[in-house]
Amino acid sequence: MGPGRVVAYEQEIGRRVPGQRADGTFDVAVSRTIPGDRSALIEKFASLVGDTLNEVALDGDPRTSETAKRSFWRANLEGGTKVEAAAETKSEDKTLFVLTTSKLPSPEALEEWRAFGKDFLKQL
Repeated sequence: MGPGRVVAYEQEIGRRVPGQRADGTFDVAVSRTIPGDRSALIEKFASLVGDTLNEVALDGDPRTSETAKRSFWRANLEGGTKVEAAAETKSEDKTLFVLTTSKLPSPEALEEWRAFGKDFLKQL
């Protein structure tokens, strides 16, 4: 049985709810296609974040990196939550921007971060 089938089975029997990882935490990702260059959008995202994200303080300095395909901004937040922003060129003038929040403690936190992420991406 593949990993996807295990997750589906665990959801079916009530052992795991959608968005829940095997360790019991939750992940959520929101995305938006935005006009602009991927590196510039990551820089803009970083400037909007400052020292907090969704009123949660960053735990240490954020990290940025680039591959041939994507630009990244990653940070740990107080309480163990992790955030990753990834930007990937879709066309000459458009970038797919994905904001992923992981290690969330509950389905309620997942929904709160989903709403926050959707609103936050509108600023880019």
